[in-house]
Amino acid sequence: METSFTLGVIALFSILVGISIVLFWMNLYAKRALFDPNSSRSVIETKYHLVAELVAAAILIMGGTGISLATSWGVGVAFAGLGMLLYANINGVGFYARKNDKRMVWVFYVTIIVSIAALVLLLSTL
Repeated sequence: METSFTLGVIALFSILVGISIVLFWMNLYAKRALFDPNSSRSVIETKYHLVAELVAAAILIMGGTGISLATSWGVGVAFAGLGMLLYANINGVGFYARKNDKRMVWVFYVTIIVSIAALVLLLSTL
């Protein structure tokens, strides 16, 4: 696979996922569902989780933008963002599995697989 095409796909994926994370949390906030009283997570745990996900989203968007602009730091930042995304997805899938939300579990599985593929492809461009 051509390196510039591969990097373009990774950049697009990173930017779209970063934006999706932000929109996901904005949607929960708008529906007043950010702090689910039925959740096993406390409010403080949810706040820290939210911050971690928004930081990951920002890093993903920055990395994807950096690759798109062919900066010297884009690949490194994208790699960090994809690693954060992989961790967040592995950590988060259990929340939806416990709620028996099969649709979200599959979304997480697909995102995990694509994140691993993107990390491997990103490494192959170095």
